[in-house]
Amino acid sequence: MSEQEFYVFHNISSVDLYPIQFGKEKCDPWHHYGPTLTHNYLFHYILSGRGSFLENERHEAIQLGPGQGFLMPPNTVCSYTADQDDPWTYCWIEFNGLKAANFMRQAGLNANNLIFTPHKPMIISSIKDTLETIIRNHSQHESFLIAQLYLLVDHLIRFPSTVLSSVLTRFTPSIFERLSTISRTTIWTTPAWINWQTSVTSTATTSPVSSSKSFT
Repeated sequence: MSEQEFYVFHNISSVDLYPIQFGKEKCDPWHHYGPTLTHNYLFHYILSGRGSFLENERHEAIQLGPGQGFLMPPNTVCSYTADQDDPWTYCWIEFNGLKAANFMRQAGLNANNLIFTPHKPMIISSIKDTLETIIRNHSQHESFLIAQLYLLVDHLIRFPSTVLSSVLTRFTPSIFERLSTISRTTIWTTPAWINWQTSVTSTATTSPVSSSKSFT
């Protein structure tokens, strides 16, 4: 059974940029989520393992691995599935705010590109550390958590994603409905410098408080 923890941020007064909920999950083989539509921005960052991300309107599944991330923007139906043999572990954060859309555009994450692929290995540690700091310090004052979210966004903007080649797998609607049967023969889009054998251990010591994401 998948192992996860997540926490809800109780926003009081922030409007420009603020977290909504965040967490970490170690998935079982074929663990599947969606199709779902969110009203906020939901960013997943892969620590280890593999999986596939699908934006439903395009019926294009992209295979991803450690160091990569994917954004589920508002009002966009998406889904994702963990690999059968090497299921992923990821951190995730849901956020919104008046500046969120502009920040994501600056980071190169938009309707045409929902995948974050770092062009420098050093950014992997920076993003991982920031997300795990948020999770580990979930009970800190809202100013601390909002500051960490700004730091995460800054990493995404200062180290924008490498442009992916169009190595995508197209699915017919009937196949999409049975996404759990996705073949692992799909070509991976991850840069060669990322080692698929990377194993990242979370420093978070808190215990899971819920068994599923709850989107607003």
